[in-house]
Amino acid sequence: MTDDSNTQADRLRNRAGAVAEWLPTDDRTLAAVAAVAAVALLARFVALGYRVMHFDEARVAYWTLRYVETGDWIYRREIHGPLVQHVDAWLFSAFEPSDFVARAPVALVGGLLPLTALLFRDYLEDDEVVAASVFLALNPLLLYYSRFFRSDVLVAAFMLAALGYVARGIARRQPGDLYVAGAFLALGFASKENALVYLVCWVGMLVAVAGLELLYPRRFDSRGAYLRTARQRVIEGGRWLRRPVGVRWGGHAVGGLVVFGVLTVLLYSPRTGGTPMWQTDPLGAVDATVAAFERGFAFWGENGSEVPACYSLGVGPEDPFTARYRCNLERSFTIMTKGAAAVSVVGLVGVVSEQFRRPRVLVTGAALWAIASFLGYPLASDIAYPAWLGVHVVVPLAIPAGVGLATFARWGRDALADDDSTDAAIAGLLVVLVVAGMVVPAVQVSYLAPQSGVSGEANVVQFAQPSGHMQEAVAAMDEAVANNDGVDVVVYGPDFVHGGNGTFDPGCLRWLTPMAPASWYLYRSGAEIRCASTEVELRSMLDEHDPPVVVTSQGDARIAGPVLGDRYAGSAYGLRLWSSATTTAVFYFDTTRVDREANASVR
Repeated sequence: MTDDSNTQADRLRNRAGAVAEWLPTDDRTLAAVAAVAAVALLARFVALGYRVMHFDEARVAYWTLRYVETGDWIYRREIHGPLVQHVDAWLFSAFEPSDFVARAPVALVGGLLPLTALLFRDYLEDDEVVAASVFLALNPLLLYYSRFFRSDVLVAAFMLAALGYVARGIARRQPGDLYVAGAFLALGFASKENALVYLVCWVGMLVAVAGLELLYPRRFDSRGAYLRTARQRVIEGGRWLRRPVGVRWGGHAVGGLVVFGVLTVLLYSPRTGGTPMWQTDPLGAVDATVAAFERGFAFWGENGSEVPACYSLGVGPEDPFTARYRCNLERSFTIMTKGAAAVSVVGLVGVVSEQFRRPRVLVTGAALWAIASFLGYPLASDIAYPAWLGVHVVVPLAIPAGVGLATFARWGRDALADDDSTDAAIAGLLVVLVVAGMVVPAVQVSYLAPQSGVSGEANVVQFAQPSGHMQEAVAAMDEAVANNDGVDVVVYGPDFVHGGNGTFDPGCLRWLTPMAPASWYLYRSGAEIRCASTEVELRSMLDEHDPPVVVTSQGDARIAGPVLGDRYAGSAYGLRLWSSATTTAVFYFDTTRVDREANASVR
């Protein structure tokens, strides 16, 4: 090796030595993962309120604010578990309801998600723990949906924590961890119904790992030896359960289930006037919780046999099951390539590298868990495969991916020790490419184009995300409402107004479809609203109430614009990723009372 090569290797080694003080060994593992979590928290809270509310976010936020106003709450399957509603109800009471406040609990949990990697330190090497935490912090799908008022990141985080505490308790002989696991299990089930899918995946994971050992008994001389060992372990396990230590563990396991049951009833119990049912009728609260579980999980069970249509690829509900499943599986694959390419590729590296050592149940099992989720969730969605379901694939995949990334790092470290600057540079480049492969798309989709329907972002951003940046219009409307007495807003036109009395307030609006999330911003503002379904009604409303704000669809603006005249200036905002005239809202402002002339785009 030349002197130049030696000098280059020495430089790399010196830099590595300088960084080594921060690399994961012993307590430095905790420090490294904590630093990763700090970055994750910062990434999730920066500009958290910038993106306009998604359709689903608006629906959950509405029912949460109604809960604050009335004190009444019941489980609604379509907005999933109660946890985020209870937390946000408290936040909405303590602070002004806003997009930032609504998303803050999910952002907090998503930012702390990397810490769950520490629970698996008894099963992974220290550098693998840190690497896994990096994937949980920086993956584009996890970042985007940690900044989103949905419960997918919540259920994924809580269920991973529950599994981690069970695993740690077993490894360290700490049965007290089972109580913590029971609490996290309850939080998972109170987040979203697919917590049950996690339990199924874990059971399947253990069965699959046992089956692989039977087919490929590399740790045994033969399949017969493996079966004899397995039989002996079952017998010994039965004996262990009858011993005092086994009885003690069984008692703690029951205690963990009691914690799960109590928390579940507390969270799922209906509220009336702010009083939970468990305070006035404990048995009724248990019955109501069981009924809520039956409604929620029955839907998931029934939905598993009805794969949704996939209209974007020309597959409708009348097409065969196989066509619909293939379509949703293709969407799942596309979402993973756009939002989880790095974790997928490096996860494969981790699985392969695991074959050169004694395979670990956690690593192999997590890979199988991710595969099962990838293949299974296209069966279990009520709409064409949405990107947020990719969260449930990425979370288990982070474990083998952590093994893969650590493999690259060790290669570089060993190369430095051997004065091989070429291999060290290649390994370092691979690590940089992996991190960049997460950071670049994450920044693009979460900050630069969080409402974009073009290029790769459209595979991470779900189609019910508004493309229009209506923040200025919402701020102007809030100001107009605050400064006005009487009727603040008139909503006009058959696209947004119906003649009946709907579930949402005000009942005259087509609140969800097509109007959400514009309807959420109207409700949140506290505006006094009137509806006009015809031109005659609109003229009458204008004469009688003289509202500072009129809202209509782009299609109905052809009639509303001439009626409003030059006094009102309007701006149009798409309410979906790809909007039509029906799903585009036009906010008209009285320019004598609201300064919107400069931004007017519709007359």
